[in-house]
Amino acid sequence: MPSLYEQLGGKDAIHTIITQFYDKLFDDVMVGFLFKKAPKDRLISQQTAFLCKAFGGPDDYIGKSPGSAHTHLPILPGHFDRRIQILEQTLTEAGIDDKPKAKWIQIENSFRSKILKGSHDRTK
Repeated sequence: MPSLYEQLGGKDAIHTIITQFYDKLFDDVMVGFLFKKAPKDRLISQQTAFLCKAFGGPDDYIGKSPGSAHTHLPILPGHFDRRIQILEQTLTEAGIDDKPKAKWIQIENSFRSKILKGSHDRTK
């Protein structure tokens, strides 16, 4: 069975989806403030590399762990839920089939406890 990376079309396809996703995040009234000082191009590049690795593709990610990368942000459960909602919308608009979309969402949700403010161990 092909990896999620392969099912999604590889790095270029994932990068395109991540770009569309971050465009929405930066403009969103509920979560956009979290990205106010963030360099969008760098985030897109880092997130693409991180997810390619997580999806079974090349291991080109050299950034921080999800917990460490988000320690300075006041991310609450509602913010995380909104991010997932925007991701689902973006994946649907990109024509991603249900099974790969569900797997992507599952992987994203696996980082929830590492990213939320107040989580007891966000450094891993």
